Amino acid sequence: MRPMMTALPFSTTEKYVVDNKDCNSMMGLVYTMVKHDKNSRVVSVEPQTLSLAEVAYTPKANATWEIKKGDFEVAAATEKVNFKDKTQLIMTEYLAHKDMRSFLIFKEPTENYMNIALGIHTEASIIDKPSLLFHMSLEAE
Repeated sequence: MRPMMTALPFSTTEKYVVDNKDCNSMMGLVYTMVKHDKNSRVVSVEPQTLSLAEVAYTPKANATWEIKKGDFEVAAATEKVNFKDKTQLIMTEYLAHKDMRSFLIFKEPTENYMNIALGIHTEASIIDKPSLLFHMSLEAE
């Protein structure tokens, strides 16, 4: 994915393009089983510890993102979790990993690199609530 941003605006909505090669998208395994099972190509070797799948998926063409800074609450699998003074990315598509409605926290964004934490869903019985924070580091090409 090549987000169209050079700085982190805190009050605008911007457009971006998910540049997935060969229509391959990394998704949460439970989300894949519930929403995209017929398009699943590869499942993680250890689905109990790394709940991921590769799925044939065509992202939305006019995706948008918005950055919000501050406190927010997530209704997680076991309880409500409060996050204080965090930078949250809200998207109409996804960044790196697609799952049910989730949240993404910027931990260390710079122009060429960012650490992020994604809320992902690992329990089919509570697919609407994230149960795991998936941490990723992304570098610009």
